[in-house]
Parts: sequence; C-alpha cells; structure tokens
Amino acid sequence: MAKKFFYVCAGILLLALSYHFGATNAIGQGFGLIEAGEVDHSTSSCAVGHSIYLGGTQLPVPVPGSGKVIATKALGGSQEICRVMLENGDLYTYITYDLHIGDVRTWRYDGNALGSSATVERKSTWGSVKVGQR
Repeated sequence: MAKKFFYVCAGILLLALSYHFGATNAIGQGFGLIEAGEVDHSTSSCAVGHSIYLGGTQLPVPVPGSGKVIATKALGGSQEICRVMLENGDLYTYITYDLHIGDVRTWRYDGNALGSSATVERKSTWGSVKVGQR
C-alpha cells in the first residue's frame, strides 16, 4: 500500500513540476503548420517553425534567432539559396559558398529591416520627470 501511495505522490509531483515549467500542452511530432511561404512560377519555399523547405526538400540547417519566420524567398542562385525574415525584422540568407571560407552551408545575418533591433533608450532625470508632471 505504501508503494502505491509513493507512486501516486510522485506522479502528482511530476505533473505539478511540468505545469510549473510551462508544459501546458502536448503536440505530436507530425508535420507542423506552414507559417510563411512563397510560390513562384518555377519554385516554392515555406517555413515550418525554423525549418525551411525549398521545393519539398528541407534545408539541413534551421534558421537562427528566436522569432517566428514570417517571410521566405527562394533565390535560386548557386551560392545564395534562400532569404527569410523573422517577426522582429531580422534578415537571414542561406549561403552554400563563401569566397573566403569555401563550402559553408550556413545562415548569414543580413541586418534588420527596421534599421536596428535595439530599443532606443531615452534618459531622463528625476527632476525632469517631476517637472513634466506639474
């Protein structure tokens, strides 16, 4: 009887810990929903999470960054294959060859579409805050 009680308590503890750490829903390992895509007359590209598919073939390296992919563009070149944009404006290009390094097959950061991803800080003193509230 004590053994069953222990297993029940351990199960409840694990459920409480999983809820505490954010495991509120479970999803299968099936094919996900397409979040961004592009269809051209000769090729197509789409994003499922951070995986990019070009013409049905998955690129071997996932897109870096923490935001969702909101736009894809198949470039069709031999060195630059695909370009993506994340929801924070970051732009990445998947490259297969670099003149200085050679064969790379990685994502190159191309900047931010908004100019910068940093938040502009406005400095103020306590005196200027008090004057503004009068």
